[in-house]
Amino acid sequence: MTSFLHRHRLLFSALTLFVLLVAAAALWLSYQIHRIEPFLRDRIVSQLSERFHARVELDQFHISLLHDLAAEGTGLRIWPPDGTTNSPIP
Repeated sequence: MTSFLHRHRLLFSALTLFVLLVAAAALWLSYQIHRIEPFLRDRIVSQLSERFHARVELDQFHISLLHDLAAEGTGLRIWPPDGTTNSPIP
């Protein structure tokens, strides 16, 4: 009597290949998200600066795809236009 793996060698090979491809795709996607975060952070700061005509700072920005597409930023500071005060707008 032959084992299950010997009888279904092609199925086992296809499943192994599928699992490896899914793992490789997940690693690639994680790498791409990590690479795009600084670009998006700079874009957000630029757009807010143009919108409010003021200096804008954003300390951290992260993207997550675990359960749904989510973006989170911390340390957002929008400074008033020149000539008013030197403290950020709360």
